[in-house]
Amino acid sequence: MPRTSVLTACSAFCLLVACGHEEGANGQATPSSTEGTHESAAQGTEGTHAGPSRTAAPRAAPTEPAAIAHGGAVAPIALHLDWPAGARGRVESARSVERTGLPPSGRAVARYRVAVRRHGAETSIETSELSLRLPDDAGPAETLHGVLVAMTFVPSTRFTRDMDALSLIDPERSGDAIRSAVARAARPEVTMLPGWQSVGPVVSGAPEMLTQQASSFLGPIVILDGLTIEPNQIVTLRDERQTSAGEPANQSTMTSLLGTGPCFEGDDDHRCVSLEVTAHYDAQTLGGAPSIRSIDGTMRMVLEASTLLPHRIEAEKRTVFLAPDMMGEPTEQTETETLSWLFRWDRASIRD
Repeated sequence: MPRTSVLTACSAFCLLVACGHEEGANGQATPSSTEGTHESAAQGTEGTHAGPSRTAAPRAAPTEPAAIAHGGAVAPIALHLDWPAGARGRVESARSVERTGLPPSGRAVARYRVAVRRHGAETSIETSELSLRLPDDAGPAETLHGVLVAMTFVPSTRFTRDMDALSLIDPERSGDAIRSAVARAARPEVTMLPGWQSVGPVVSGAPEMLTQQASSFLGPIVILDGLTIEPNQIVTLRDERQTSAGEPANQSTMTSLLGTGPCFEGDDDHRCVSLEVTAHYDAQTLGGAPSIRSIDGTMRMVLEASTLLPHRIEAEKRTVFLAPDMMGEPTEQTETETLSWLFRWDRASIRD
């Protein structure tokens, strides 16, 4: 029977629907995904998930995740958060932006290492060796937006299954990693642009920003723990936050099962699931900047069903907003931001 889960939490689109403003390189106010509420706490999912300790496996080359085609699911799929201790690999995350009347920003890329540790009821994700690559031949404006790829870096974090406890591991080190990577990747003149006043805090590595990055990445995954989803079923996860006027947001994200398949290229099992989450927020619900009319988001995730260990995440946020045109008149424009994370896990480190 189809099931609806109501969560007193930020929706699975914490990452996508944070709405604020940043001053663009041209001095105009534009949408930004750098601010917002990022508190996630799924209710009704308790218990510990500490697995047995694992013997460290010999280091192996990271393995390419498989692309899962639609279909393949014939029975209900139970989703359970149980990241394996000792899992390690590399992450490549990317960000690009397209705006009405402007050329695409190009694709900015972050790369870093990741390792999973277990501490009783807590899981930790530890990251290191961050590097950024901005679009080739990018101008100042494109570079300014490109450095926001630092948002996709997941700082070292401890968390519980219900997100009741989330804490940064050595935030100073994570902050230093972001600041150093941005300094190496961005040309000095970019930091003199007016827009840096808004971008700067995001890439500063401040603890509050690191906490937002960690929770907005982990939230959409953790919120799935305990769900059972069937083929051709849509599960509703309701967002019960309030608007700025004190009214209930009453917005929902719709989660559907796209298919099942192997987690790695060359495998023939169906250990991974492909899920799609969609959400729509209108101006009244957002209750923030008056220039933003609506935000639509789509997130596709490839995860191991039995552990929710991510292999691939792709997110797209489409924002409709008002901004002055050449004559200074407010004109409806659109910004599409695309974010992605590709995990290349060492296969031996996540298999029993």
